[in-house]
Amino acid sequence: VKTLLSLLVTDGVDGASSGPKGDDTELELAIFDISRAHFMPKCKRELYIELPPEDRNPGDGYLVGQLNRNMYGFRDAAHGWSEDWQATLGEAGFAVGKANPALFHRGSDRTRGAVHGDDFYVLGKRSALDSVAETLASKYSLRESFRLGFGSHCVREAMVLNRVVTCGRERGRKFVQIEPDSRHV
Repeated sequence: VKTLLSLLVTDGVDGASSGPKGDDTELELAIFDISRAHFMPKCKRELYIELPPEDRNPGDGYLVGQLNRNMYGFRDAAHGWSEDWQATLGEAGFAVGKANPALFHRGSDRTRGAVHGDDFYVLGKRSALDSVAETLASKYSLRESFRLGFGSHCVREAMVLNRVVTCGRERGRKFVQIEPDSRHV
């Protein structure tokens, strides 16, 4: 995520710095949150849970149930979620990192990103981020937390991984300031 923030202020990743400035030539960092992410993928093996008393039907005698989808707390949940989002983004032309499977990029528009749990941090031009949002929303319950950047519709300050990140300009140069998590002071 820090690398994405660094690329946000370098402003020349894909030649955007050479043309006139506009809302679709500036890089932005979008943060997307997926609701109930680990419940999305289907189970790949037989998993059972003890049914809580409120979910038991009186008289049928069943105390356990087989899961159709993963659940938090199961080892399969994180792995299944990882495979699921990678396949979804793969269909949209993204490649997953070889050294780190939590990273992804799309060469056609030089969009890149990282996944932390159920949060997607995606850096790119406005139109590319809109495309990523459409791709994710087509399969998942999605909430866009914010877009951090220098465009007219972007926020200049946001919480990223429990740290306050501020974008600004000083003496004609862009900067990103990251405040440490106050709980670690």
